[in-house]
Amino acid sequence: MPITYKTNPWNIPELADIPIWPFHDIDFWHLGNIIQEIGVREEDFPHGITFHPKNKTQLRIRDAFLCSGILMSPSVYNGGPQAWGFFLEHIDSLRASSGLLRIQANCIYWEERVRTIFAERFALGLSGWLLWKSYDVLHIADAGPFISKTLNDPSSPYHRKSLQSLQLYGANGGYKPDLFCLTNRGECVIAESKGAIGPPSKLISAKKKGKNQVSNVNPVGVPIRSDGGRLVFASNFRHEGENPRVGKESCITVVDPEENNEVFNVQVTEDEIVTHSYCKILSLCGHIHLANHLLKGRSIESDHIMEQQIIEIGGRKILPLLQRKGQIIGIQKNIAQILFQNKKGLAKRINNRLKELEISSLKSNDSFLILPNGIIYGNRY
Repeated sequence: MPITYKTNPWNIPELADIPIWPFHDIDFWHLGNIIQEIGVREEDFPHGITFHPKNKTQLRIRDAFLCSGILMSPSVYNGGPQAWGFFLEHIDSLRASSGLLRIQANCIYWEERVRTIFAERFALGLSGWLLWKSYDVLHIADAGPFISKTLNDPSSPYHRKSLQSLQLYGANGGYKPDLFCLTNRGECVIAESKGAIGPPSKLISAKKKGKNQVSNVNPVGVPIRSDGGRLVFASNFRHEGENPRVGKESCITVVDPEENNEVFNVQVTEDEIVTHSYCKILSLCGHIHLANHLLKGRSIESDHIMEQQIIEIGGRKILPLLQRKGQIIGIQKNIAQILFQNKKGLAKRINNRLKELEISSLKSNDSFLILPNGIIYGNRY
């Protein structure tokens, strides 16, 4: 039976605000205290250009899984159960202590499809985490809806053509990038994520395909960043039973391929990327009704919500999107106000406000995670 929401979208029936996968289970694992190290390697970048100068980085396992949940949640329908399900199903798949990032050794007994799904989904989260942390990205949206919209547009030269017939996408129509991102300068970054359990060599063919995926698409309406505008994130994960050679540990390889002269033009605007990016987070938190309003170009009356619901975490006032057992996922109050007004020029207004709030890159400690788009995860107590 469908849930009927009252006028105030936060005043919902009993239990409707509790995700299918209980939030308090996440707190039990204390993932914010587990810090693991993973390699970062940049390939094919222009001489003198680097976004991540160090060859290693540290991340909290909590952040990696939360980013996986966000990136897995589609903006156009409720992605909550799938995303939270992956979180809890694989919560004990990683080494349960700080150190090098390693998968538990029992992964060798997983069915092949399970290994593939885990590697791809976890790698997607790490791609988003690194985009937010080191690559000057504020907003991350799925590329698929914009590609589909272009293919279904009667005025488009690609109308009613299959992806296979376009040939740019390969024989099976699989050369689509994962993400359209927006930087703090209003530039687009096209990104593709690949993942595998094993040595870096397992990703050779995947990286080659990824280069084609990010090079075959050209967003019309948003300028592509001149350096690092098309990125492939290829993550390989080693397990505890392995003793890899130096330089062959778990690693995220970031590739900046050359551009393709023959591209598939996709119509997209800054405002659309920003709206879809926040709708992914609303979807994760179960607020697909709000996401649908925003995607249809409607505004959301939120003044009374702001007065009643605002709380403070880490010295910042936020509007909670999901609360359980003292843990909260929310959005910075000032950003929520602009987002819910849903007016033309949304992207520039939000980016300007983020600058005023001095939110520019991912920040994390054992109590909270602040994403550069103003989304905050934190412990209230």
